[in-house]
Amino acid sequence: QCHVETAALDGETNLKQRSALAPRLPQVGFASPEGLSTLTGIVGTETPNNDLYNFDGYFEEPSGKRLPLTVQNILLRGTLLRNTHCVHGLILSTGEDTKIRQNANRNIRTKAPTLQRQVNKVIIIIFTFLILLSGIFTGLSLNWQHKNITRMWYLDLVHHTQDPAQTVFQFIILFNTVIPISLYVTMEIVKLAQAYFIGQDVTMYYDPPQTGDDHPVQGTPARALTSTINEELGQVDIVFSDKTGTLTDNVMQFRKCSVGGWAYVHEEQPTASRSPAVDEEQRMADAEWQEVKDGGNVSIKWSHTIAIDTPGRRRSIRDTLRHSLHQVKEHWYRHPSPVGGEEVELVTAMGGAELAQVKTSRRPMMTSNESDVTEVFSADSKSVRKDASLLRSLSPSELVPDRHPRPTSLGATVSLQTQIHDGANQTPFVQRARFFLLAIALCHTVLPEVTADGSLKYQAASPDEYALVSAAKELGFVVLERSHRKLVVCSTHEDAQVKHTFEILDLIEFTSKRKRQSVIVRLPDGRIVLLCKGADTTILERVLKPNHDKEGIDQTASTMDEVVGDVDPIASAAAYRDPPLGDEAWEYARTLQHIQQFATDGLRTLLYAHRFLSPQEYTHWNRAYTEANMALRDRQIRVEQVAEDIEVNMRLTGATAIEDKLQQGVPDAIDRLRRAGMKIWMLTGDKRETAINIGHSCKLIRDDSKVIILDREMNLPDVLTHALSTLHAKVSHTVLVVDGATLGQLEDDTELMSLFCRVGCLCESVICCRVSPSQKALVVRSMRVTVPKAVTLAIGDGGNDIAMIQEAHVGIGIAGKEGMQAARSADYSIGQFRFLCTLLFVHGHWSYIRVSTFVLGTFYKCMVFYMTQAVYQCFDGFTGTSLYEGWTLSMYNTLFSSLPVIFLGIFEQDLKRATLIANPERYRIGQRNGAFNLAIFAEWILTAWVHAIVCALVPLATMGSFNVELEFGSLGTPQIYTVGVMGYLSVVIVVTTKIAYVENHNQTFLTHITAWLEIGAFLLYQIIYNFAYPLKYSREYAVHGAFIYTARNPSFWAIVIITCAICYLVSIPFFLIKRFFSTDALREFQIAEKNPAIMAAWQKEADAQIKGIVL
Repeated sequence: QCHVETAALDGETNLKQRSALAPRLPQVGFASPEGLSTLTGIVGTETPNNDLYNFDGYFEEPSGKRLPLTVQNILLRGTLLRNTHCVHGLILSTGEDTKIRQNANRNIRTKAPTLQRQVNKVIIIIFTFLILLSGIFTGLSLNWQHKNITRMWYLDLVHHTQDPAQTVFQFIILFNTVIPISLYVTMEIVKLAQAYFIGQDVTMYYDPPQTGDDHPVQGTPARALTSTINEELGQVDIVFSDKTGTLTDNVMQFRKCSVGGWAYVHEEQPTASRSPAVDEEQRMADAEWQEVKDGGNVSIKWSHTIAIDTPGRRRSIRDTLRHSLHQVKEHWYRHPSPVGGEEVELVTAMGGAELAQVKTSRRPMMTSNESDVTEVFSADSKSVRKDASLLRSLSPSELVPDRHPRPTSLGATVSLQTQIHDGANQTPFVQRARFFLLAIALCHTVLPEVTADGSLKYQAASPDEYALVSAAKELGFVVLERSHRKLVVCSTHEDAQVKHTFEILDLIEFTSKRKRQSVIVRLPDGRIVLLCKGADTTILERVLKPNHDKEGIDQTASTMDEVVGDVDPIASAAAYRDPPLGDEAWEYARTLQHIQQFATDGLRTLLYAHRFLSPQEYTHWNRAYTEANMALRDRQIRVEQVAEDIEVNMRLTGATAIEDKLQQGVPDAIDRLRRAGMKIWMLTGDKRETAINIGHSCKLIRDDSKVIILDREMNLPDVLTHALSTLHAKVSHTVLVVDGATLGQLEDDTELMSLFCRVGCLCESVICCRVSPSQKALVVRSMRVTVPKAVTLAIGDGGNDIAMIQEAHVGIGIAGKEGMQAARSADYSIGQFRFLCTLLFVHGHWSYIRVSTFVLGTFYKCMVFYMTQAVYQCFDGFTGTSLYEGWTLSMYNTLFSSLPVIFLGIFEQDLKRATLIANPERYRIGQRNGAFNLAIFAEWILTAWVHAIVCALVPLATMGSFNVELEFGSLGTPQIYTVGVMGYLSVVIVVTTKIAYVENHNQTFLTHITAWLEIGAFLLYQIIYNFAYPLKYSREYAVHGAFIYTARNPSFWAIVIITCAICYLVSIPFFLIKRFFSTDALREFQIAEKNPAIMAAWQKEADAQIKGIVL
């Protein structure tokens, strides 16, 4: 085996283990390079692709036996060998067939921004205008020729009749550049500059805390992986966010565990920091179980439980269970000694209905206080519902243990550790706890590494696994060594360190679809055990239920005792027994209660289960598993199918709870996103209670929020319809909660899914829990279909978020503990969730304003210039003659008007950074298309027409007073070229000053340089062209020497100045009308920025947000 680093491929710096094809190869003479040279066989591989995380292939021996080849057996080009001197292998792919080159050559995903679709509509409008204008001018041309065919004999119109079709195309060519062909080219320049600014923003640079080891943690800058949708960042309406690693730090800490029906707090968490509510819940639960025991027999029938959320008071599903038990106890006191027991049914309530009622022959049980209920849309969680049948058949004597002494409730793990490592204490509970810790130490993929100073360091691809293995180490089960087929664990027994070697037979990897991981291990005593860990809903579906399967549990325990027999206490550390405690049903129910409590505290829960396998059963299953691993097609699907066959009828081992704290500044960031008018959707694979708890912590749910919980057991159409009508009545802050099972039911009905999306749009926040990656993408896709005008943003940090990120309009990846998969697949990447505010409010808003103003300015400058041609046609008989000389005409968009509008699109800032962060409400301008829409476009085009008319009419009207020297020393009016130069220069000055000074709020020295550079470039061009233009081509446009002569005449400059002044004076009424009728507060904010006190307060607030500090 060897260790590799794949940072060059996927950005992940943690070490990964790679192993040889099969451990038996060295046993048959292939332990040396010389021996390997005699190896013969056939290698079959998949076709080259860009999937870095999967590989399907096989190695066929001469005997015909095939060995599977997976990604664990290959070294990809670009990986670095670590802690290994060298390896010998066979080259499978070279050159462009390697995965690193396949990724380099892949087609980059393209997304069309919403603004671009609006621009396309505008271009269609302008194109239609161009065709109509050409048609109208063609008709006017034919009419003018018909009227003047005899009167203007000197034009010889009789022999030069016009072809209508030719005339139409002549005008189309004359006016064609009114559609700015260079728009998309220059827009890309603008967007590239904006993307560069995002990557260079030091306020979005995340410098993680250093761990103090020899490998410093690298900082994470913001990156723009595309520049196409920069303006989309300023128009986001809905944010879809992952939880783990996105809202939280993804730095896992082992906090609590449950084993044998008792919960423990890990010793790293001080007692003073424990939640008093948890301790109180534990005490009350114990008392209530005892009271149930004392009261007699009862049969509990579950139909639904109630999720209640009132301001300041929230009950979990287990809280409702305990509440109902109080009702049962009270009923027993009123009616002692029931005959045959009574049946309690918890029913779904709607807005003040009964919480519970007792079906009895005498009288119904009293209902709870209706004032405690606001509105109920919920049923119980899947895990509790599936195990409801367990609680029906339990007698109180089974609910409370009598046979074995237990540790104190919610004790510290240090006391558990003391009992486990005490050789004299070999009670069944201690053996169960030891087996549970062993399961934690064995079921993982963590790689132990000995550093230069002799300390032990773990390399883990998942922070969860790192926290679990580290906790096992702290509790005395230290993973020392790991190879492809063995794992060495050191445990403490009576103050002595004992090493045990476990043979790893098979490892079934965790996937987002499976939601669990399994390992098959041969224990030192020869037994084979399957250890499985995963989400509670997934594990509970595959474990034996004590009430229905009690006989199977007893039989399993009996088989274990026969194998183990009487174990000497000194050697018990190597036996690892898992004896039954005698109260399996009680232990099972208490474990479910504990994971409910853990989830309510916002902790990430995992369940462990196990199953002992006979050699025959394992051999039969391994044969099918090997065949599935050798498949070249659908290998993963076949492996998952085979895994389902072995991961059944397991026994519950225990539960763990891991804390994943919120990232710094997340609650403030979510609050600002909400103030900016965005709807926040949190999509997570965690339990409902965990998700709701995190929702409260990060301010997705407020104290006064109304929480609507959807469940698959409900009448979803009626509930959603009722919720929709309620939300239309302007209900206060509302949060919708839905789980993956309910989403699966909604997915089957298109209308129901659309109804759910409409309800979600009216809620302030939506929490989707227990969802798979495909369901995350489904939710985003459904919202895009239901609300096509809304701009969606998805943000995540793991590979399970890629589908969601790619489905949204804007995908944001967080380069975090789970690697770079999400960051590489996203459009933009950041280091922390709080930086999303800067990315959206600052860069997104600026990009939207810049691109909008740039597009409007581009249309404006083209319309002004080419509409002067249309005005001139009224003076030349609509002949299609150009007012400007050909080469000078073609230089307008390239040399004389491009820089001001480009620099406007790059550097414009309508408001300062601190103002935008401190006032998220300014972000709403992008959501309502407030900077670019048809009304604003019409305003700019109307202004362009007015300026075009002035720039053409004033020179044409005043040219009679502007005499030039003609042939033979006579005087006369200037030629067309001179009139065109006057109009041309007027257009350049008017357009440049409007874009660079009137519409540009952020005027810098670059603004002044580019503005005067454009005007100076035109004058310099005319001077050079004045001498360079050939005399033989001066027949139509007298260019040679004309500009120098014209520029000497003061009348030329007077006409230009008058023309520009009239354009400015005409624009004043437009400006005043716009200011009077405008409802935008932009001007007020710009005035406030000039106040030093206000600006200092905004700057302080912005700095605090960037640092994640709450003022």
